[in-house]
Amino acid sequence: MSECLVLPGIGGVAVQAILLICCIGVFYFKLRKEEEALGADARTRAEFLLDASKQFAGAGLIHLMNLGFATFLNSFTSHGDQCEWYWINIMVDTTLGTAVAYFLLQIAKAFIKKRFSPEAAEDFKSGDYKTEEGVIDFTRYMKQLLVWLVIVSCMKILMVMVMFIFSGPLLAVAGVVLAPFLTQPWLKLLVVMIVFPLIMDGFQIWIVDNFIQKKRFPLFSAETAAQDPEAGTVYVEASANALLNFSQRCEDVAETALLSLTARYHEAMHSDAHGERLHELPDKSGNFETQFKDVKFQTIIRPDQLESPR
Repeated sequence: MSECLVLPGIGGVAVQAILLICCIGVFYFKLRKEEEALGADARTRAEFLLDASKQFAGAGLIHLMNLGFATFLNSFTSHGDQCEWYWINIMVDTTLGTAVAYFLLQIAKAFIKKRFSPEAAEDFKSGDYKTEEGVIDFTRYMKQLLVWLVIVSCMKILMVMVMFIFSGPLLAVAGVVLAPFLTQPWLKLLVVMIVFPLIMDGFQIWIVDNFIQKKRFPLFSAETAAQDPEAGTVYVEASANALLNFSQRCEDVAETALLSLTARYHEAMHSDAHGERLHELPDKSGNFETQFKDVKFQTIIRPDQLESPR
């Protein structure tokens, strides 16, 4: 039986195109359901497209990282094949990774509120792209997109660490789940890159869209908030404070290093300028006759200093 490869030529590219079309279909279905359920309270088409584009950008980044990590983990661990590792990537990212991305987003929100002024922090409020005049501000969108890409990148790195630590059990689970499809590599590839991604990516798209869009309704009921007003915020605040302290330390180190480099630069420039001035001074050790040809010397000896001949 030949080894299952994640991208076996043009067929693999076609598989990726099919998956992209299916994901777009999931977004369209969610838009229709939201408009039917909320009516006038639903997001505008423009807001929905901006939210969806953030997910597409993040999913594209994760997909590229998945392809690379699938090959890396396969060669590094020498167990399983690329299809098994790609399946593990998909399953871990869409389950545990979705929860991690949610908490990272909450930490990012708390950190931004602490780090920036209230006016600047407003630009990073997830899903809120409009100014006070109701016009979409693409600067806000780019800031939120950058934050989301950082979040999904951190999530992916954490998930790779989880997969590396628990590689044995995860490969065992992947072997059991994919065992019925081992007879044909193309069938295994189809299941790994179409069936499971379609189901799990659809689940992830739905969940992530719910927490990256602008909040129009409270997440908890009034009774829940009254019972535990600090629910779910203790660890977020602690993490945000730790991140804030880390960023301040980094700024202090960078500022110290910059001042040191500036001082060394000025010192070097001063030394170079001093050397140039010394180089420009006349060479007094040169031709004595040329320098002092107009100077006449006269020696005067007193009579009492003359020595009598012996």
